[in-house]
Amino acid sequence: MKLRKILLASTLSMVLALTTAATAFAETEEAVPISADADMPIMVQSQNIKTVLPKLTAKSYSYSKIKLSWDKVDGASGYQIYRATKKSGKYARIATVSAEKPEYINTKLTCGKTYYYKLRAYQVKNGKKVYSKYSTKISCYAKPNKVKNASVKFSDQDSVGFEINWEKTTGASGYQLQYKAANGNWHTYVREYNNFTKRWENYYPDEWNNKKEHYNTKYITLGTKAYWATGYGEDSYSFRVRAYKTVNGKKVFGLYSEPVTIEPVWKSGKQLQDFVHTWVDENYPTYDLAEAEDYATRATPENASWGTAWTWQTINQYDSKEYMLDIFCESILKDYFSAWWGLAEETRGILYTRDRGNGTWQVWWLG
Repeated sequence: MKLRKILLASTLSMVLALTTAATAFAETEEAVPISADADMPIMVQSQNIKTVLPKLTAKSYSYSKIKLSWDKVDGASGYQIYRATKKSGKYARIATVSAEKPEYINTKLTCGKTYYYKLRAYQVKNGKKVYSKYSTKISCYAKPNKVKNASVKFSDQDSVGFEINWEKTTGASGYQLQYKAANGNWHTYVREYNNFTKRWENYYPDEWNNKKEHYNTKYITLGTKAYWATGYGEDSYSFRVRAYKTVNGKKVFGLYSEPVTIEPVWKSGKQLQDFVHTWVDENYPTYDLAEAEDYATRATPENASWGTAWTWQTINQYDSKEYMLDIFCESILKDYFSAWWGLAEETRGILYTRDRGNGTWQVWWLG
């Protein structure tokens, strides 16, 4: 009888201890420390979602979309997203997102209009939702995407320097172009001194409308090509393009493309001269490139003797090697040699280049 009383008292003590531990855990939602030697399961500490402050970010995803992203909240069953058109305005829930994918794309938005967002996580417990704190309110507006695949080359069109091409941007009404000479600043215009008005002026020629070509364009309303005419004396020229969408008469700009840079093909008059010499030597081996080095030095257009026939062509330092082969060598020089081959055979055919000091050379040949 005494033994039964001892066992009963011991059992009641254990029940009382377990009841006390369970009550403490329910009140704190935290695990009660239990000795590792105890013959009972160890409770894992869980996150109290009520104290969590989610971190929300937003960025434009296109001219009509904004992408929201956030850090995952441990133990969350999902997320609720709210939006307003004023920071202190009324926020309406626009989406409930599952816990698997911590991002959401808000579509059908007005380009250039600022939207405000906030988010909260939730857990489902016993069939009811328990919510985290709201994230900090953030703002964003939709704009055209960044222009991709911009490129530049020296144009072979008359009175036009550079040709810039890029990939079409969805939803864009047009594009804006900027250029930079060497290590200078970016410009959307050409600034020149007007001798008549005696002042500096910014030039914005007409927009390019796919019917006729204009260069130095401030805005390009159609197409994904532009031409830019400027000086050619710099060590390099860089260009970049950004798309815009016109909304209620105002332009909403996207980000500029990555800059594209073009550098001179010909670093010196000698390099250009040697290129032409090589072509002439390969195609017209009997043409006297330099009968005497001394004569090659003396025989220039400035000191040529009476009756000497000099012909010249202006070459830009940005003219491509393909242009030099196709247009200059295979066309201009070849036509000249075909017409005057007998004269060229009888005279000293000296090739000579004159640096004009503005990024161009005059290539002369003696026939």
